[in-house]
Amino acid sequence: MQKTYRLVLLGCALLVSSVHSVVNLESIYSRAVKEQPAVTVNTVVKELSIRTEVVNGLAKTNLILELMPDNARQYVDNPGSITLGPGGRPVNSSQPTWQEKAHDSIEISLSMNFPEDFVAESLYLWIEGQKVAGQIQDRQLAREQYNEIVGRRMDPALLELWGNGYYNLRIFPAESRKSRKVEIVLHHTFDDDSAGLIQAALPFAYDTSRAYYYGDPGTIKKKPIGKVSYSVYVNDNTSYRVNIPGFANGTASISAPFKAVLQNVYTLSAGSIETVDPGGANSEFAWQGIDKLDGHATLGFATLIEKSTVDLQDEPVTRTIVFDIRNEYWNWGDYYNKRNEFLSNGSKAPSSTDQDIRVLQRAKKFAILCLKQYVADDQKFNLVFSGASATMLFDSPQKPTGDNLSKAYSAIVAAQATGDANLKEALKTALDQDGEGVVILISDLYEPYNYQKRILNSAKGGNSYEPTAAGVAYDEFFDSLKEMVSSSDVAFFSIEDDYRFSTIANAARGYRLASLRNDYYYYAYHIYDANGMQKKIPKLPDLFMGGYRYGISDMTVTTSSNSVGEIVYSYNSFYPMYYDDIMIARPMAKSSSLMPYPYWGEPSVMLYVAARAKGKSPLSGPYPFSISGTLGGLSFTKDITARPLADGGSASDVQWSFRKSEGLAQNGWHDNAARIKEIGKNYHIVTRQTSLLALEPWMKMWTDTNTTREQQNAGFNDAIAPQAAMTGGGGQSYALNDVSVSELIGMTPVDIVRASQDVSPIRSIVTAYGISIKLPVSLRNTDVHLSLFQVDGSRVASQVFASGSLRSDNLMWRLDTFNRLGDSFYILEIKSGDIHKRLKLPAIR
Repeated sequence: MQKTYRLVLLGCALLVSSVHSVVNLESIYSRAVKEQPAVTVNTVVKELSIRTEVVNGLAKTNLILELMPDNARQYVDNPGSITLGPGGRPVNSSQPTWQEKAHDSIEISLSMNFPEDFVAESLYLWIEGQKVAGQIQDRQLAREQYNEIVGRRMDPALLELWGNGYYNLRIFPAESRKSRKVEIVLHHTFDDDSAGLIQAALPFAYDTSRAYYYGDPGTIKKKPIGKVSYSVYVNDNTSYRVNIPGFANGTASISAPFKAVLQNVYTLSAGSIETVDPGGANSEFAWQGIDKLDGHATLGFATLIEKSTVDLQDEPVTRTIVFDIRNEYWNWGDYYNKRNEFLSNGSKAPSSTDQDIRVLQRAKKFAILCLKQYVADDQKFNLVFSGASATMLFDSPQKPTGDNLSKAYSAIVAAQATGDANLKEALKTALDQDGEGVVILISDLYEPYNYQKRILNSAKGGNSYEPTAAGVAYDEFFDSLKEMVSSSDVAFFSIEDDYRFSTIANAARGYRLASLRNDYYYYAYHIYDANGMQKKIPKLPDLFMGGYRYGISDMTVTTSSNSVGEIVYSYNSFYPMYYDDIMIARPMAKSSSLMPYPYWGEPSVMLYVAARAKGKSPLSGPYPFSISGTLGGLSFTKDITARPLADGGSASDVQWSFRKSEGLAQNGWHDNAARIKEIGKNYHIVTRQTSLLALEPWMKMWTDTNTTREQQNAGFNDAIAPQAAMTGGGGQSYALNDVSVSELIGMTPVDIVRASQDVSPIRSIVTAYGISIKLPVSLRNTDVHLSLFQVDGSRVASQVFASGSLRSDNLMWRLDTFNRLGDSFYILEIKSGDIHKRLKLPAIR
């Protein structure tokens, strides 16, 4: 079974498609923390030991790593010979060379992307020859204590989970050419590979040809792993095959373990342990164990959910477009000036030079695009115009005949902005005509400038914000819209700029299709030939089952078996937020500008199911399970027969508890934070709210009072202004502005082309070196103005990158203040040509 996993590394999304996620052991980042800025230090794996125990489809792997940093190699200018320059002045010619320097305050970081069924239970750190066990701690508290100890140069190690199998290990301090040793204990499972086998991953890979060493390429040699040892022990009556390509192959049984050792390993491939599927081809293999706390029998399985593996409903046949426009023009500068004046109690804000956005015209074009792209010949459509009272184009949805489309285009061209537009009535009119179709809302409704007020809070060290009466009314209005949509059975999509519409759409099997004011959604376009000139028209994403989708949701797993009790499940589509949607460790205020965005890729996830028996007797099966949900916005069902190994479970199981915590995270990470932490502590496993922290033997864990220093300042840090949303200033899109409304009505697409880098979005991530900014290639020949602000609006730093200085579309801003910035959110402002964009960034440090 081919599986696709997503790796999120330092905010940068990479796609890994393989049978199993792979832990690339060359992905080690070490730095000398005394240096400012921090100096990167090459680190090698001196020894790797992997010991795996298997029983009844469950596995436990002890991973021991001995890591050794090298000397730092820095590129420096050495004084050279003295020559005479113009006017007889002596000139010093320098020769850049590599210099080595030993460090005694090195932090080692290893990023690991395990398959998603890997659960970290224990962490051990060797301190002066003594093996010290790590303890489960509140995630934020563990991180704060680790950072505080690093400042005092003592010996901690920290293991964190960022979701979807992505773990990060940090060890401090290490010295140049002296090794540190650490052990991680991981629980994982066997999975049905649909080829008559069940298989467990040994996902550890190393390739010196891929490892990057800082230093002179001409003198640095490849650094192999000094020693690699594998061992597999069996605790049931099954024979297993062990396969580590290029390393060793063999069998393992209860009477004959598998053992292999190799010296100086330059390349190590991911391995596997496999045996014959006891259920055959007509059922899904289920692992079996004993719950760690209550002793109840448990079982579980993983199954692929995608279009080809489920029974999928047909698309709705009715499309209704709601046209809700209040303004003919929009100017971001005017909006923020009013907002800032309101927040500052009337202080005059500087005038803005932002260009007006022709909102009404853009809305008309999007309405025409929706009719052309989303209404097939065998479907029906209608238009609802919002005003003092709602107006429907047709009494009921109609077929897209030439005459009906002509009436629709004429109505769109004649539509005007209506200051008293009543969206609630217009939406109700659309829902009442067909409660099971598709509703596409095009609206310019946006958060009022006086939505929130600033409150001075000296106790918290800054300002906090709370909604005004107008803000409360605005929120209540959206609550009523959400209730109206959720009580129907429509698939709801939107073209707008207020994130609240997106949340309504996400809960109703839809998502945001595009921005009305900005241009950052045009990743593909039609080519339109107009009198010999090629013009580009945005191609909106498919509503259902296309490459651009919101994902899989509303998952439900049930069973008719009387032996099975509580069922828990999670799936690998819940990614940590990255780029502009950074992962946030505390609840967002209702006034936050956080906006969910669609992502790309075919709707396909691995569903991980775990169930606990009603009693403590082993489960023999087979057991029927029924899975339902929405896939790409369409309802689906799938029936599974799960069959465990015949001789029953005997291994301690933490999979059920981990699936429970992951399921809670997917249903509302912030709302369920306390329960997720409780599970992590009770079962002594790493979850999204707990981490493993190893300290020197005499040191004590900080007391978990459920309140960290960061949470105490949450009122300040949560007050992120709406201007921090991902916005493109001026709303200028050459693609949408390329054609007139009349041309758009008559267009005939002759080719569909994927967007080039010129229409790619501006994105930003925080790395270990600074702020990395991805820009369209077209901006290479324009000045790029960068500014960094705190959430209260105060400027932290600014810099101008001159036209022509960019040699690629990736710009690295190395701030002098980078290592002195505190733990907070920051606002990055980018101005270049017609582009004016503000991005929200996580804590820099």
